[in-house]
Amino acid sequence: MKKRKRTTQAKEPKSLNSTNGVELETEKLDAALMDIWDLASRCLLQKIFLILGETGLAIKEKRALNGDGIDVGIPQRYLTKEVMSTLHTFHPEAEFTDKGMTYVHFEVPVRIKFIQNNYKFFQHPEAVFYAAEDFQIPNPFSNYYRSRFIVR
Repeated sequence: MKKRKRTTQAKEPKSLNSTNGVELETEKLDAALMDIWDLASRCLLQKIFLILGETGLAIKEKRALNGDGIDVGIPQRYLTKEVMSTLHTFHPEAEFTDKGMTYVHFEVPVRIKFIQNNYKFFQHPEAVFYAAEDFQIPNPFSNYYRSRFIVR
């Protein structure tokens, strides 16, 4: 009987922005969504921040969350020095850029986009109930979803 040779593969480093294509468990995604709700409440932005991307689509379609993280947006005009200080205080490990921030909550990347332009579908967001809270999503969501990759 031949012995197998053990090989070790170098693992690709995991960035805060991605799970390297791995779908996450709904419970972890829900916990991360509640974490961002808590953070937004501490910044007095709970009716301002918007749920974006696949997270927003799942909430709009009233189904369980799926995907590789949580995506939200905050309009740039609400990012006062006090809000930024609160974000830094509660998530000092987060990666901040001029376009947003990313942090990890229980293995789930939470990506917060700082929205710089004033898009029509962000002007009057739709309140949608999910997991004991009201969340704001773009309105009409279909217009946002078609152009989600160009939103800045």
